[in-house]
Amino acid sequence: MTDLLSIRMVWEALLRQQARPEVVESWQRQIRGWIIDDKSTDLEDARRGEVLLRASEIAFRRQVAVSIRSRPPQRAQAAGGPWVQAAFCIDVRSEVYRRHLESTLPGCETIGFAGFFGVLLDYRRQGDTVPRTQTPVLLNPQVHVEEAGPQAIIQRRFRRLRRGAEWKHFKLSAASCFSFVETAGLSYVAKLLGDTLGWHSPSQPPDEVGLSADERTSIQCVLPSSLSLEQQVNMAEFILTGLGLNRGIAPVVLLVGHGSSTTNNPHRAGLDCGACAGQTGEVNARAATGLLNDSAVRQGLLAKGWKIDPRVVFLPALHDTTTDRVEILRGLDDPRLDASLVAELQEALAEAANRTRLERMLRLEPDLRDPVEVAKNMSMRGRDWSQVRPEWALAGNAAFIAAPRWRTRARNLAGRAFLHDYDATKDSDFGVLKLILTAPLVVANWINLQYYGSTVDNQRQGCGNKVLHNVVGGTLGVLEGNGGDLRIGLSEQSLRDSASGLQHEPLRLSAFVEAPTEAMDRIIAESPVLARLVENRWLTLLQIAEDGSLRERHGAGEWRIV
Repeated sequence: MTDLLSIRMVWEALLRQQARPEVVESWQRQIRGWIIDDKSTDLEDARRGEVLLRASEIAFRRQVAVSIRSRPPQRAQAAGGPWVQAAFCIDVRSEVYRRHLESTLPGCETIGFAGFFGVLLDYRRQGDTVPRTQTPVLLNPQVHVEEAGPQAIIQRRFRRLRRGAEWKHFKLSAASCFSFVETAGLSYVAKLLGDTLGWHSPSQPPDEVGLSADERTSIQCVLPSSLSLEQQVNMAEFILTGLGLNRGIAPVVLLVGHGSSTTNNPHRAGLDCGACAGQTGEVNARAATGLLNDSAVRQGLLAKGWKIDPRVVFLPALHDTTTDRVEILRGLDDPRLDASLVAELQEALAEAANRTRLERMLRLEPDLRDPVEVAKNMSMRGRDWSQVRPEWALAGNAAFIAAPRWRTRARNLAGRAFLHDYDATKDSDFGVLKLILTAPLVVANWINLQYYGSTVDNQRQGCGNKVLHNVVGGTLGVLEGNGGDLRIGLSEQSLRDSASGLQHEPLRLSAFVEAPTEAMDRIIAESPVLARLVENRWLTLLQIAEDGSLRERHGAGEWRIV
């Protein structure tokens, strides 16, 4: 990015030197004119536009209010409480899967928490020179996690990656790029045919490249040895408190990160976890479960008053949002697990995936109804290198709800709400509330504004036609066609299709939070980033009262009943 900015500055300096005096004068006059120009007409247009926008938002909020104001019908609960708890990221795609998993497995309780699971970490793979951030970008990593695994597997991966890099360098070098096509073109027929027909697997995420499925299970995420036992216990306590597990812990707890399987997609990070800085949530799930399963950490938690049965097992899992398959990454061989219950859990995860796919397919291929064909279609979407729309991702997002799960359980929010579990009665100092409002809520709002801007002005705030994109500098960005500026935001294909039209309704985020208004006012006043978003109306903040009534914030201390 520094190189690009340097090039742009040099070009601008050269243009200024070479331009005729009248051109420079015209340039400066336009800048001055823009500053002093009367914008009253534009302001009136903007005010009228916001009135219409707010009316649309109120109409949407009424639909959400119906869901959260009344208790859902009582459901059959397993004797002695849930036997499995599954913590999902607050991503809107998780709302659909959680709803179907709860209906499929009555003994399951789902939890919504930002996909970094409270572990503020950065992560360095073996061979990488610098670590990468795995937390919301508003929060600084506090723990450095290293990849660990059998040395033989690590070395095999190095060799595979090195061979692949050398082959790619040869293909793209100036000396061979033209002659290579002439001499080796026919040998690529099988690969081209396989890519076109979707015979190959999707492109692997960076952490899986060079590893087989069996080898991947042996890779661990190891906390630094410099971290004291007391620090580890405090981290574990922070995770459990954030997840709301101070109300009781089930025998089996899944921490489910999420990522997307796609092919030939430079916008892949936009489909992965925003709470993990555009990575998948696998590393965070592995690190958190490893910490919570550690026997010394368990003893430290018991000493601090936590009631955790020795037979409790924490399992890392990954939700593929393209296929809606949830894979348990490791730990199924733990002797504390009951084989029959594990089989029941695996069956429920598969059935919830089927139901979720059928619901999501209504927006992708509405005429496709057979569960087997739907599963094939979604798997193919991830493997097809010409697919411009592997999934709708977060299109449609419009609400953020931080409240006890009973407020939204069994309610169909149509994959439009970020769901964060929060119980103010278990948060005496409102530390968890502060974390929710200053990190997950802000990131959710950024996502919402990215979709909003890309929808209302795709030419300036979106990235145009995905079919025409060319990658610049490997990871720098994309151009539309072979010239122009770097494109930002979302493509047209991520927002609309030719059959059913616009799939994202451009609304500002409506945040429903069940917490005291005084606590929320104090947190807003202490956070400049959050204050700018709330005070300048980039999001609407509403309090859910104990009786289900709603109050909208219009200023510090000013909450009006809706």
